[in-house]
Amino acid sequence: MDGRHLRVNDMSALARAIAAQAVRPRVDRDHQTEPSSRNYANSTRAIAWGMNPRVNERGGLDMDLNAVQGGGVVEDIASGAYGYISPGLSRDPAGDLVMGLSSIALTNRPNLDLPIAARPSLNDDGGEDADELRRQREEIAAEAVDAAIEACDITPAERDYHLSSIRSSDSLRSGLQAFRDHLAARRKAGAVPSESLQQRTSPRGAPPPRTPPAAFTGMPGAEIIDESRVSLHESIVNYAAKRQISYREAAVELGAQS
Repeated sequence: MDGRHLRVNDMSALARAIAAQAVRPRVDRDHQTEPSSRNYANSTRAIAWGMNPRVNERGGLDMDLNAVQGGGVVEDIASGAYGYISPGLSRDPAGDLVMGLSSIALTNRPNLDLPIAARPSLNDDGGEDADELRRQREEIAAEAVDAAIEACDITPAERDYHLSSIRSSDSLRSGLQAFRDHLAARRKAGAVPSESLQQRTSPRGAPPPRTPPAAFTGMPGAEIIDESRVSLHESIVNYAAKRQISYREAAVELGAQS
């Protein structure tokens, strides 16, 4: 699509060359780790790693993706957010012979027609399991935001905004971490929501206001994110992808093993 002409003389030799690379192919989004890409984000952070390159029965190249915890790659693929992959290729000096693979990008603007061939079985039951995955993410995010409201860190009017911010993040963990950092910055700056100030001011004769959270007095506040639940959710997602089973089946199996 972009006018490049690429050549692979021996797919088996290419698979062996990729397997022998000193650095495994990293998986990113839209080539954000490739310096030559217009989307380069000045980062080499991988959301997964390419493993076990091999030639398939059609003469093409297959690889397994080893997901990085918290990277969100399983959710991105299972939800259908990305439909294609785009390889970051190493070429010979002439520029047309493919000699290796530096990265694999999830994308919706591929230069080569390479649809994602196999999605994790989070969607295998007609979408019900993907709905369960989203429901679990929403529940965990809502608990964190509602806890912050209860602690007077944010106002009820800000609830939808923060939920939307968490949803739009690369992964549940990164969204919650950004929310955590936001609260920490507000606490450090002493920014108290106006509604919280009103809650602390009682007319004469009224019951005393709820004790303000420690965060507003310069002391460490209570943790509003259930870290154990986030870790369990990530473990289920990664286990489901590894075993090629549904989110629900993975939750049952992990529960049986615990």
